[in-house]
Amino acid sequence: MYRERIFPFQLVEKGANIALYGAGALGKRYWEQVKAVDWCNIIEVFDKNCFNIKDFYTKVKSLECITERTYYDYIVIAIVSEAARAEAVHELLKKGIAEERIISSVDQYITYENQDRAQYELKGATCGKERVSIAFCPWGTLGDYVVLLRIYQELIKYIKHAVIDIFTSHVAFAQCVFGNQPYLGEIYGEGWKWREYHDVVLDVGDRVYLQFLNKKRVERLEPELAEKMLFLQKSNQEEFSNYPVHSFPTTRLILERARFLGRNRYTIFQCERALEITDTNVKLAVAQSAEQEYLTFGFKKKYITFNYGANQCAEGKVPQTKMWPKEYHVQLNRLMKEKYPDIEVVQLGAENSEKLAGADRYIMGANLEVVKVILRESLCHIDCEGGLVHIATQLGTRCVVLFGPTPSWFYGYEQNINIVAEICKECLRLYPDWQTKCHKYDRPECMYSITPEKVYERLVEHIDSVKKTLL
Repeated sequence: MYRERIFPFQLVEKGANIALYGAGALGKRYWEQVKAVDWCNIIEVFDKNCFNIKDFYTKVKSLECITERTYYDYIVIAIVSEAARAEAVHELLKKGIAEERIISSVDQYITYENQDRAQYELKGATCGKERVSIAFCPWGTLGDYVVLLRIYQELIKYIKHAVIDIFTSHVAFAQCVFGNQPYLGEIYGEGWKWREYHDVVLDVGDRVYLQFLNKKRVERLEPELAEKMLFLQKSNQEEFSNYPVHSFPTTRLILERARFLGRNRYTIFQCERALEITDTNVKLAVAQSAEQEYLTFGFKKKYITFNYGANQCAEGKVPQTKMWPKEYHVQLNRLMKEKYPDIEVVQLGAENSEKLAGADRYIMGANLEVVKVILRESLCHIDCEGGLVHIATQLGTRCVVLFGPTPSWFYGYEQNINIVAEICKECLRLYPDWQTKCHKYDRPECMYSITPEKVYERLVEHIDSVKKTLL
């Protein structure tokens, strides 16, 4: 197999006027590749050693010929050395060349079986480049990803031929939530140089932040998307111009603005109406293979599910403050078994989650795709605010959700049974360690104020109403 660098076709629109900076071996290959597929117009070629270069395909000029008034859509740097490339960028900036007109990426590669297939593979590499590429970079964990899917599904309303790649530190969560979505390209782990390959880069978490926009290309290929992204860019500049993108003060400020505006975890992403997000609904896909795997569990009875954990909280670790006390879960399990011996109690969780007494079955560390089906078929799911609640709700299962540190008005769904602590509550991101430490009491009294009897009463109302519809 052969592997070589390839001209950055994805960053240069077809028919653009460019200059090449670098007339060495890489500059020659760029020239050959561009000419082979008639991609763009190479107006001029520059090199520091222009007077010593005699074998290039055209006259090579001195860098002194480059001025800010010289018209090219882009100057493409064809230099392998990272240090020399950085120096070249610096020189161009000093000459007044706008940064968005400088393309310095040399890390695109093409692989082919033999030299005879090189031309064929090169043409294949440029096919489909006339579509916008979007890097979608979600922050958070499973529950956050379900919410952020709403942004993804809003974006696809504005595109016709684009591709969306996901960049994540939680590949399994991303596959669970974004897998099988329209326009999905690839799901990548951390470390990928997304900016060098994408026309739009969106950093999404507590806010929607536009990291990069190839304005000219997106306006030409996806004008409706370009309009939305420019609106978003303006919103970013006005809303949080003096605040770090990811920080406790910023995220708490977002929460307080949501309270003021009457928004929730989903509708706060309207970004001054740059995006039309007015509901809490997403279309969460379920793999067909998971439907078959679900049958292998052999459920004979109707069942309810519960989870004791948050972000894979393992046995022996400090429980998160938003978790309902485990002794309360055990007591509720006992009450439910006495009331409904014909209903199975199933504990879900991560592989290393602590197993609690009173469950009939423990399903820990299961494939997230089959967990979707288990939640979808559950009579009810009991949990603190978290990923399984978001999945279950989006798949149509009503949940009993217990709220203390996290605000129900922000994270809750109207269709669920949301039980809110009677004391303290809503300390979300007031302190850096709010997730593991109560700063007001020796223990998270908010969660302890939600008694098993109170949860049992609301759960019985729901189960009885569901059983009537099944008769």
